[in-house]
Amino acid sequence: MWLRLLPILAACAVLPAEDYVPERLELEPLVSDCAGAVQLQVAADGDIYFIEREGPLRRWSPRTRTTTTLGRVPTQVFAEAGVCGLALAPDFATSRQLYLIYSRSKPTQHMRLSQFTLAGDQFDKLDLASEKVVLDHPIDVSHCGGGVHIDGKGDLWWAIGDNTHFHVTPSTDQKPGREHYDALRTSANSQDLRGKIIRIHLEADGTYAIPPGNLFSDKAQGRPEIYAMGCRNPYRVYVDDRSGALFWSEVGSNTEERFGTGGYDEINRTTTPGFFGWPLFIGPNAAYRHYDHAANVVGEPYEASAPRNTSRNNTGVQELPPARPAWIWYGSEDSREFPILGSGGRAAMLGPLYRYDPTLKSAVKLPAVFDGRMFIMDWCRNWIRAVRVADDGSVGDIMPVLAGTLLRRPIDLKRGPDGALYLLEYGEQASGVRDGRLSRIVYRRGNRAPVAAISAEALAGAAPFTTRLSAGGSRDPDGDALTYRWNFSDGSPAQEGREITWTGATIGAHLATLTVSDPAGQSHVANVRLTVGNSVPQVRVVGPRHGFFDWGATIPIEVTVSDAEDGTISPANVQVRSQHLDRQSDIAGGDGIGSDGAAGLMRRSDCLSCHTLDTPSVGPSFRQIAERYRGDQAARALLATKILTGGTGVWGTVVMAPHPQHTQEQTEAMAAWILALPPKGGRLLAGGGNGTFTAPGIPDRKAGGRIVLTASYTDRGANGQPAQTGTTQVILHARRTRAALFDASYAVDVMEVATLHRSRRVCAQLGSGSHLRFASMDLAGIAQVACEVSASTGHGGVLELRSGAPDGPLIGRVVVPVTGQWDEWRMVMIPVVDPGGVHDLYVVGGKNDGGAQQCFNIDTLEFRTEAK
Repeated sequence: MWLRLLPILAACAVLPAEDYVPERLELEPLVSDCAGAVQLQVAADGDIYFIEREGPLRRWSPRTRTTTTLGRVPTQVFAEAGVCGLALAPDFATSRQLYLIYSRSKPTQHMRLSQFTLAGDQFDKLDLASEKVVLDHPIDVSHCGGGVHIDGKGDLWWAIGDNTHFHVTPSTDQKPGREHYDALRTSANSQDLRGKIIRIHLEADGTYAIPPGNLFSDKAQGRPEIYAMGCRNPYRVYVDDRSGALFWSEVGSNTEERFGTGGYDEINRTTTPGFFGWPLFIGPNAAYRHYDHAANVVGEPYEASAPRNTSRNNTGVQELPPARPAWIWYGSEDSREFPILGSGGRAAMLGPLYRYDPTLKSAVKLPAVFDGRMFIMDWCRNWIRAVRVADDGSVGDIMPVLAGTLLRRPIDLKRGPDGALYLLEYGEQASGVRDGRLSRIVYRRGNRAPVAAISAEALAGAAPFTTRLSAGGSRDPDGDALTYRWNFSDGSPAQEGREITWTGATIGAHLATLTVSDPAGQSHVANVRLTVGNSVPQVRVVGPRHGFFDWGATIPIEVTVSDAEDGTISPANVQVRSQHLDRQSDIAGGDGIGSDGAAGLMRRSDCLSCHTLDTPSVGPSFRQIAERYRGDQAARALLATKILTGGTGVWGTVVMAPHPQHTQEQTEAMAAWILALPPKGGRLLAGGGNGTFTAPGIPDRKAGGRIVLTASYTDRGANGQPAQTGTTQVILHARRTRAALFDASYAVDVMEVATLHRSRRVCAQLGSGSHLRFASMDLAGIAQVACEVSASTGHGGVLELRSGAPDGPLIGRVVVPVTGQWDEWRMVMIPVVDPGGVHDLYVVGGKNDGGAQQCFNIDTLEFRTEAK
């Protein structure tokens, strides 16, 4: 035996150690138009199957890099329900069978696990007639869970939520009519599948058997499907086939401390069945206290070693197994035990336990440093962490993954046959925008090519035309020193350097080509078109300035235009259009691209060398693109990908160059700017460049947003060169607006809150470190901002106003008080210091110095010129 092992040991001994460089771990977007995607599975051939909550089942192919919708699951979406779970059969490669978990409302509301088969020559059709119902369970309110996993033995594990309303009091309310507030009727009920991790063995005919080793072998004691009970809202479940350990993530409560303990989210691990505490214990087996909901009397803490379920709503055993603590737990505040998990809103998610395979030939597989690490995520905090699982199963060190990458609600993570990870992001889903995403997490080895990027001081001008060109946006992923060489199609001498000056004397369009090279000989090329003979008109809005408008007010407008070739310009030839935008998705924007937003990013790129606002050039005009895709919800992701990868065939035969120097977030912001352009025949203001216009009247409950004034002038062309269009925009924000109508956000929930008077408010919920961004605000004359806020008992926090960035200059701060309930609102006043000029305004959940959990809602913001 030892002789047989010697060659293997020798081979292992000579394997070179691979140093892990975090910057080489990259997020590669694959699909960018997902709407409420919740779970994915990776097939053995590399195909990615994923579901969206409202019903679509979709497949992404690595061979064609295209996405196909295979069908729509007949689900009824209510509360958190919809299509919640997806698993591929163990023999999926031959049977094409898969399992779906989805909600039904007839004859009663319930969750259903069914087997389906894919049909068609390419197995590209979900055959609804093939459905075989495996298992149903009732559902009536929140907390569905829904995560599902099939292990190497063919056992299916299903994480089922407790189907109980959340509240700041313990979930043990047994008063008549309050059954939905009692998790003792579900999670701690041995005869109910809700609030459990169940394990069943799948049979090919769509039935199931009970594998040995579950919690209850006697049906009189409990349902035989149950493996783990005492769960609140378990959302992701995974089994490590090597160790047999079960892992699951659990979204926890926000209970007030006076009831014994606050709330925690959990990551759990176990190799044996048991009771995991809820609703009597949470986190590290922290005990809640007995509480008489009718008399409002708090009693003694529950006993973890001998818990009992005496609820009148319990149909199972009263004597429960000893409660077990979570493997990892964290609350809304900084965790003493696991400080790397941060603070703020929380929603724990789970990925795989990574097993490194040294024999796998893959250029993108994760390095050995991740071997034996469990990947965990947080949907609210937008992070991914890798937890070392010690040999005895305890928690080892925790390392960040993709630190600095802006995530969009990570919700599922799976390993692929290439050793890479596949990430599903739910997206912010604000105002119906399809901004969820499927991506691949890869590790880039070896020398990586540089990325060339050009920015120009000006792209056109009268002869002789002089402009400065910069390669400052170019970068080398490995940090290598770069060389820069510039060539010009007009025969000008080649130049070298990161910044150069070029002068063109010959009338016409000329191409400037930048080649960026690293010491290993890898290079990348970028081009920009420069036009000599006709300068771009200079358009300036004298008034109004970037600022605020009042509903129904009359606003004077004055625009000046100068053009070197056209001379005197009649105001009648200046076009000024207004557009009232009342949703954040209507405004071009994007985090991380600078305070002048997508338009500024496009000016610094080479976009304007091939496109103008209104006139077709080398490519279509921006307005033509906006018109073609108007109303198409998938257009933003489509155009963003086109900008990154390039292509041809949509508008003619001219090839659009790729732009790898930009991130996906940047190109999506650029696409959003284009798609938000108003129609050419939109509201043209009277009087050309001078006159007045009237702001919209009194808004309804969801209105707000801003008015975008677009002033433009197209010249007559000169010296045989095509016409040039100069354009500029001014953004006027509603003086009183909804906080939920932001331009961009981070770790913010947008929700409707019912009030005591049965009306509903659309509000934004912030926690520590989360923020809203409102683009291009001029706070001149603003003395204070009035904010309508709510915070339940035990919550509250700090609200900050910052200029230019989430950590920019502090211009206002206020402590958000506890208002009593989420539907009880109070106005707080924030004195403001004007930073001067036009900046993005950030509304930030500041660091809370007190003991309350940092969480509060903002309904309206009002920018006041006088303190009241």
